Amino acid sequence: MTDPAYFASAALGIELHKGQREWLENSTKAENVLVTGNRWGKSFVAAVKVLHRVICRLRKLEFDRCGRYHIVTASITQDQANIIFDQVVRIVRGLPWLEALMTTLVRTPYPRMTFGNGAVVEARSTQNRGEYLLGHDYDLFIFDEVAFESDPEYVVEEVIQMRLADREGKLDLVSTPNGRNWFYRRAREVNRGSRNGYFQSGDSRENVYISQDFLKERLTHFSEHRVQQNIMGQFVDSGGEILGITGGTIYDDDKGIALADAYNMAHSRENDEFSPLMTTLGEQGIMGDILRLSGYAMTIVVGVFVFAMSIVLWNAGLMNGIRRYGEIGVRLAMGESKGAIYRAMIIESLCIGLAGSVIGTIAGLAASYYLQIVGFDIGDMMQKSSIMISSVIRAKVSLTSYYIGFFPGVFASVLGTIFAGIGIYRRQTSQLFKELEV
Repeated sequence: MTDPAYFASAALGIELHKGQREWLENSTKAENVLVTGNRWGKSFVAAVKVLHRVICRLRKLEFDRCGRYHIVTASITQDQANIIFDQVVRIVRGLPWLEALMTTLVRTPYPRMTFGNGAVVEARSTQNRGEYLLGHDYDLFIFDEVAFESDPEYVVEEVIQMRLADREGKLDLVSTPNGRNWFYRRAREVNRGSRNGYFQSGDSRENVYISQDFLKERLTHFSEHRVQQNIMGQFVDSGGEILGITGGTIYDDDKGIALADAYNMAHSRENDEFSPLMTTLGEQGIMGDILRLSGYAMTIVVGVFVFAMSIVLWNAGLMNGIRRYGEIGVRLAMGESKGAIYRAMIIESLCIGLAGSVIGTIAGLAASYYLQIVGFDIGDMMQKSSIMISSVIRAKVSLTSYYIGFFPGVFASVLGTIFAGIGIYRRQTSQLFKELEV
């Protein structure tokens, strides 16, 4: 029973949709690439393929001398890798004749089941650049959601491919799209024939076993890019690649839009799925909302901080005036004019504010410049993170940095003294001796 689609129907009692049958019948090359929309059923059809290989042990007879037939379903996390494995377990337990062939099923240290004919099925994680896959060999390797792997080229070329060499094992790269990243380039190579293999894409609407009304409702709410990626299973943007195009480290959306429009006019073709398409950061998924939110958050944080520090410095000026209440009384009693005392206090606060702001600005710029050049490495906290961001936190010394803290420091100190000094003009000379207890 070498026809996997017939095996699914006759032996497992499973009716697959047309796209799934097409995948099972044609994904027999050394490398097979499947890219689909969400809920197309790629995990389920992968489970069917695993069971077909378990029973039929498809490979050259010269490799049967090793006895076992080793299949692994892998993904970016152990939970994701378990999805196909759990589908296999559910199908096996639903068929008494198939469950009788299973000899062991364990969950620790990783999910593993064995069958009486020597077939072994495992679920493994590709985390830490595939270190959990080392030391093994495979007849069939299914890499699920490869588009979301942080270092796919190393994992596939340096780890997985070498584990398939012993018995000419097969590799299935299965994923929903995630921008035009390494998986996109690999799929394009296979589709165009520059790399030997089989390529297939799938639209979520091919799956007749899910709610078509739900899909229609999603179509009315999704943006065009989301429909193309999440429903149609197409590579629509560069969500997996962040390219600097403005010559600096600060993202400029206006420059990005102008550059993207000019590039797409020259190079992008609407009817060619694999033609290059440049999009700005704000056009990728919810990144536009995130950019706006981060901008608002930065404005609020800086505003609150500057306002709070201004209040603190203002209060310091007020307290300084209150503490010098007796000194001001003595100076008035000695004949110094109120205007002279007021101006002297303002000049003092201005000098103190200038000195403090200069010293504070120099210290702040020095710390910011160090972070700009050297940075603060948080790599130890991101060892298992799959988010493609730099592990080094950096600051940016800009023109704004020179005055954003300097002027509030000066003005708040002077403003506090101005308000505190108003009390000078309320002092009555006739009351000074009583206040000073002379």
